Amino acid sequence: MVLVHLASYHQQARSYFTKKISARRFNAGDWVLKVRTGNSSKLDSNWVGPYEVIKALDNGAYVLKELKTRKSLLNTWNAQHLKKYHV
Repeated sequence: MVLVHLASYHQQARSYFTKKISARRFNAGDWVLKVRTGNSSKLDSNWVGPYEVIKALDNGAYVLKELKTRKSLLNTWNAQHLKKYHV
C-alpha cells in the first residue's frame, strides 16, 4: 500500500513540475538579455544586453549579435543563460 501511495505522489509531483516550467525558445531576430559573466559587484545587474539572435542551432544554442556595434559574439549561448528582452 505504501509503495502505491509513493508512486502516486511521485506522479503528482512530476505533473506539477512539468506544468510550471516552460522551454525557452528564441527565433532569429528576437532580442535577448544574457547572464553577466565574470567579476561584478553585487549591485550590478545580473543581465546584460540587449543582443539580437542571429541563428538558432539544433542543440539549443544561439548565435548572438551586439546591437550597438553590430558584431556577432564569438561564443554560442545556451537558452538557459538567455531571457527575452521586452522593450
